[in-house]
Amino acid sequence: MKAITAHKNPDFDAIASCVAAKKLYPDAVILFPQFHGKGNAQFILQSLIYPFLEEAESIDLDDIDTLIIVDTHSSKRIEAKYRPLIKKAKIICYDHHGEGDLNCEEAHLVKYGANTTQLVERIIENGIEIDSEEATLFMLGIYADTGRLTFSSTTPNDIKAAAYLLEAGADLETVKEVLEEALTETDVIILNELIKNKRIYEITNKRIGLSFSSLDEYVANVANLVSKLIAMDRLNAAIGVFRMGSRLYVIGRSNDGSIDVSKILKEIGGGGHPQAASATVKDATLIEIVERLSQLIKEELLGQIKAKDIMSSPPKFVYATDTIEKVNELLSKSGMNALVVVCKETDDVMGIITRQVVNKAVFHNMSKKSVSLFMNTEIKTIDINESFNNIKRIVLDEKQRLIPILKEGRLVGVITRTNLLKILSETINREKPLKLKNISSKVKEALPQNALNHLKKIGKLAKDMGYNAYLVGGIIRDIILGYDNLDIDIVIEGDGIAFAKNFARLNGCKVATHERFKTATIITRDDIRIDIATAREEYYDLPGALPVVEKSSIKLDLYRRDFTINALAMKLHDEFGDLLDFFGGLNDIKNKKIRVLHMLSFVDDPTRMYRAVRFAARLGFDIGQQTDRLIKVAVDLGIVNKVERIRIFNEIVHILNNDNVRKSFEMLKDYRLIRTLNTKLIIDDRILSYLDETEEIIKSCSLFCKNKTIKRERVFLVALEYLFRRSASFSKSIGADEQTQKLINDIVSKIPTANGVLANPNASDLDVYKALSQMPLEGVLALYPLTKNKDKLIRYLEDLMHRKPLIRGSDLLKMGFKPSKLIGKIINDVFEQQLLGNIKDKLKAIEYVKENYEKHYN
Repeated sequence: MKAITAHKNPDFDAIASCVAAKKLYPDAVILFPQFHGKGNAQFILQSLIYPFLEEAESIDLDDIDTLIIVDTHSSKRIEAKYRPLIKKAKIICYDHHGEGDLNCEEAHLVKYGANTTQLVERIIENGIEIDSEEATLFMLGIYADTGRLTFSSTTPNDIKAAAYLLEAGADLETVKEVLEEALTETDVIILNELIKNKRIYEITNKRIGLSFSSLDEYVANVANLVSKLIAMDRLNAAIGVFRMGSRLYVIGRSNDGSIDVSKILKEIGGGGHPQAASATVKDATLIEIVERLSQLIKEELLGQIKAKDIMSSPPKFVYATDTIEKVNELLSKSGMNALVVVCKETDDVMGIITRQVVNKAVFHNMSKKSVSLFMNTEIKTIDINESFNNIKRIVLDEKQRLIPILKEGRLVGVITRTNLLKILSETINREKPLKLKNISSKVKEALPQNALNHLKKIGKLAKDMGYNAYLVGGIIRDIILGYDNLDIDIVIEGDGIAFAKNFARLNGCKVATHERFKTATIITRDDIRIDIATAREEYYDLPGALPVVEKSSIKLDLYRRDFTINALAMKLHDEFGDLLDFFGGLNDIKNKKIRVLHMLSFVDDPTRMYRAVRFAARLGFDIGQQTDRLIKVAVDLGIVNKVERIRIFNEIVHILNNDNVRKSFEMLKDYRLIRTLNTKLIIDDRILSYLDETEEIIKSCSLFCKNKTIKRERVFLVALEYLFRRSASFSKSIGADEQTQKLINDIVSKIPTANGVLANPNASDLDVYKALSQMPLEGVLALYPLTKNKDKLIRYLEDLMHRKPLIRGSDLLKMGFKPSKLIGKIINDVFEQQLLGNIKDKLKAIEYVKENYEKHYN
């Protein structure tokens, strides 16, 4: 490995020489000496070395076998920590000083005014290109050591090198300002921080810089440092944010008439002139203001671009009445991925249709169907003079891949994601990449520590195996919403089964694999279940069939999921907690919307319609307009009847196990998702009212049923079976298995008798107990909305069902009874007397036994 270094306390020539040497030895790492000086040298040093520091930090000095030393060949002037390299490494020297004691294997020693000059000569000889910033730096190195080519040590070579650098774009104004203007020590420190923190935004040859500095006390004239940033980086404008004590001071400067810094700072409460503006901010953090200004600068640069400047015209389109077959042919010929759909009669834009949706429709034998059934109508159209910022929001934030452009209401062009990315690709944005939204803090709050530890172990192992690991699905949604959820689903970009086996082996877990679906289930030592899946995509041979699975990427894996709010993923392998949101799920959570990911989602899997209802009711979300329409279309096409009925039953069970069942059934009614299973199952207000009462008694049961466990869905199934009994079997119609149907019907058959007892005003506690104890608790709860005499049923739930016999078999054996069936008979007899109120304590129970069964014991 090669490394470059210079003498201690380096000057401009030394720093310029280091960077010039890097051009000659691009595989070398620059090891900058520690700097103890002040003033301009500190400023330029930091501006130059910062991009190289990260690379140098990761270097092991023992790996260096070649050391290139510039602007000295004296061992005493080498940084102490690098001196051991002199004895073990090959030494290459580039110096213009006379003195030196290093034994250089390659010695390039010249008597030039600046050492930079000889390195520039070699750059020229080797035909190596340099940019204007490098030319300016090299010019600064030469000018500094030659007194701007006036010192007696200046040689013709220095002048020739300077001439070349001038032709290469060296900015003499920058060189002049750096060398002439004196900076105080405080200025240098602040400027150093500004250089380290700077971001540069560029589009259409306009460059705006943004940086910040944090100070303990007020410092005057920081505006001068903002101007220096403009000169140093050849900017059109720059904004500096300075934290001084408890306040933030924002300074903006512009030397370009088209960039109005006062307009930018006005958004944070500032003002001034287009070329000079400022703001003072009290109630915000430094980072908040910097991020806000970052967004405002981007908007300022992109704001001048209009839709007409980037649209494709004339646009290709299809009519809403065209068939899928015709559209597929047009897409194939044009190579396009999406088309605008217009009304044939009015030419109004109605929606868009994508290649992916068309392919799925063709796959499902729907080529003769109208495009209008599958087009996406939840789209935005924009005017020809719409701003770029709004275009970007629609394409990137709202995930609309094709935007119809209108002029006076008529379609005149389209903007695609490609059009947008072309503009963005022409934008040089030198800021550090903005991080993805990170939810690690929310994860730590939501999950128990042991589960969090498992996720971190998964991320580490995945990284060690060269895989990517993601936490996916509903758990991400619920973490964001603040709901409890410990359903841990992991997607591996790699071999999920191999990963699961490895993880189980290393952590002493149980593992079960499922080769067909490329999944595995891990049970940890602390009994946490972790489902592992290989990143996969699915396709369906027939509507409603189980999917065929193939390996894929995380994005395609998420795309196969039901709704955008469930298509989120969180990184585990790197940057733990970073959120991947390809389809706008985060925005839909914020806006409380249920949206499918593609137009044939319900054709692929009709059970998703029931799932949409469940999530909408459970989360209090609305079903999006497009998704609403697609459910209705799918029902009209009879898609529901193409899925295995037991899968629908399982979805309805999930609905019944969530709160707000009435709301769910109102939606099932509106979408005809129950009636389509059996036309005799008509949900009316009476049914909805009974569901309300059923939910009420289930919730109340948590208070007075003590430790009794119930199957919530069974309560509703019994009630619905009884309510629909004269029309059709509810459980059979929705696809319940035979065992469940038999269990439900057995309970339902007992309801008339039990109801009769409850309706009898003369019925005793004993009568009520005998009638209701013959039924499972779920049946008793289902009876609540069906009976008029609720008081007796409540009494049973609160008191009677919890009663225990006052006397037990062991008591009777002590009294001298022989083990026999008689013991059971006596216990039942005593218990009935308890329920009738004739026996109230154990002594009375024993007396009763003695009086009535004396002849049976000794």
